[in-house]
Amino acid sequence: MDEKEQPYQVLVADDHDFVADTLSREFNNEDDFSVIGIAENGGKINDLLRHRNVDLLLLDLYMPGVESVQYLEKLCEEYPHPNLYVVVLTAEESATYAKQAIEYGARAYLSKKNSMASLKDMVRRVLINDEVIINVNGDEGEETMPLTRYELEVVRWLVKGQRF
Repeated sequence: MDEKEQPYQVLVADDHDFVADTLSREFNNEDDFSVIGIAENGGKINDLLRHRNVDLLLLDLYMPGVESVQYLEKLCEEYPHPNLYVVVLTAEESATYAKQAIEYGARAYLSKKNSMASLKDMVRRVLINDEVIINVNGDEGEETMPLTRYELEVVRWLVKGQRF
């Protein structure tokens, strides 16, 4: 996704009010983001995705109605919006979960240990440079996989044993 004139429409999905409110306030303070909603469970995420134009979903994987990386696969199949970027923001520091999240459709798996500045920087890199980022250790390190959206889709098909 190239830089665009209109702000990215952001949906924050986290069941902890403090985290959701902080993310909402911090992203709304930036000119290139506009938070259009907060979802505290999977049902609300689905409802907002059905009725709103969302460019970026900041998703906590452990909340009511979500609770695992498999939710991502269902989400990406149900809402195959080509411009929806899903960024998992979690306290789970598992490289295995991170890789599964990417396989199931997330564009980034980011630790909640990151500073807000680092988080915003990585989100922008996902949106503008089309990078795939795995970060399970907060500001201590990350793994970047600069794949285009098409290349990532081919990898997902191959992982599932499909042909294209």
